[in-house]
Amino acid sequence: MQSNTAWNESPADMLNQTNSQGETALMLAIRNAKDETVRLLLRKGAKHGMDLDQKDGRGKTALHLAVDMKKEKLVEELVGASALQTALDGLERTPLFLAVQHGHEKAVDALLQDMPYVVRQQSDKHGRSALHAAVERGHLGILKKLLEERFYEDAKDDLGRTPLLLAADNGDKDVVDLLLSHNARQDLEDATGRTPLFLAVANGDLPIAKTLLSRSDAPITAENSQSLLHLVVKSRSKAGGLARGRSLDPDAIGYAAEA
Repeated sequence: MQSNTAWNESPADMLNQTNSQGETALMLAIRNAKDETVRLLLRKGAKHGMDLDQKDGRGKTALHLAVDMKKEKLVEELVGASALQTALDGLERTPLFLAVQHGHEKAVDALLQDMPYVVRQQSDKHGRSALHAAVERGHLGILKKLLEERFYEDAKDDLGRTPLLLAADNGDKDVVDLLLSHNARQDLEDATGRTPLFLAVANGDLPIAKTLLSRSDAPITAENSQSLLHLVVKSRSKAGGLARGRSLDPDAIGYAAEA
């Protein structure tokens, strides 16, 4: 009688078997909130060749899934078990990028504790860094932590946008202030030639325009600030109007420059 093939499989083979979605037993335990089963697999699986960094059908590892499921304690334990932090999912996102995007501050803390330096330089399929993700979602506390960990404040995505450009376009003054306090450059342009100041004026955002003008290295006068405003107004016919449908009074911009 021919023996059942299952008996011929090694423990590693069984631990690393996947279902039709490419999920291992470890992944299923994470997804189904079976935390104690996850811990058992981490304890026993390491001795029997369990692949912590195996990917499912979407390119996600167990660490990605723990972040998705808001399982901060499991994130800590997976990092402690040497799960790969540089692993990229199908959209080229690291576990840290996902944690930042979701606003999971405790997961971010756990990942930052033992993070390979190269993670600071990784970006998703659109060229966005973890800083871009924090700025896009307005996660100020997480952004501050990333800047303190020396993530590059002037990284550009595939559209040439730096975090400061995004913050200015989003009208998030607190984020703009934080980035400027970490020496983010406001002279950098996106792929269409727009600076943060241009975007603030085009959006009619007086507080951000005033902040950028006050922090600019160039001498600021009412005359050149009004020139910028009139340049933006002149471009409206080409750009299809102000980005968020607002406008600025030229006198208000002049006041901002003098304040």
